[in-house]
Amino acid sequence: MVENFKITAYQLKRKLNISVYLPNDYNDSNRNYPVFYLLDGERFFHSLDNLKQEFDLPSLIDNENLNIIIVGLHNPSIPEWRISELNPYYKKDSTSVDAELGKIFSNYLANDLKEVLNQRYRISNDNFYLISFDDAANQAIYSLYHQSIFKGISLFSPDFSKSDFEPILDDIYHNMKIGKKIFIFNGGLDGINHKILRLKEKFDELKIDNYYLNNNFENNNFNFQKKHIIESIEYLLKRD
Repeated sequence: MVENFKITAYQLKRKLNISVYLPNDYNDSNRNYPVFYLLDGERFFHSLDNLKQEFDLPSLIDNENLNIIIVGLHNPSIPEWRISELNPYYKKDSTSVDAELGKIFSNYLANDLKEVLNQRYRISNDNFYLISFDDAANQAIYSLYHQSIFKGISLFSPDFSKSDFEPILDDIYHNMKIGKKIFIFNGGLDGINHKILRLKEKFDELKIDNYYLNNNFENNNFNFQKKHIIESIEYLLKRD
């Protein structure tokens, strides 16, 4: 079951389109459910104004009968605005991109949007996660280290080409909390992502073992990656 709604996000200075997937047993239970924020949500949900859908994620989750809530966050239509919200580490020289908005967006996810969800749905306040693709990985990493509510993130084919990478490594070094999990799917035919290797080196240096790296250099598209979304969700939810 999917619900679509719009809210005015004053901090972001725009209306935010949201799609929420509710599990099969939601109406028949009283339980609270883990929440997964899905960045670039328009690629995975049906909605009236969605022309960019890559595949039907709710059907995929239904087939696996996973007891989770997924919140698809639809991007603004202006590309530079999307980059501003999803890349707090942005390094390029562009007057159209404001990396500070990425930090505001992170706070919005952790506080304001969480409160909206709390009023509408039965959510588990101790189980919030983020799923990201490509350059949205920058927001997922930033939020993991700067927002206490997030327990884990999935990074699919993370792209750091527009990022200042040293602050990412600094965040890992200074802000890593015990128990937080990271799933990395390093796919694509364009060869080794050396920044992913640097992330792995930093994790190993700090003896961080709650991450999983899948180096699978096949075709980098959503049809292929969707096979691993379930794998990433199960990894993040698994208790050690």
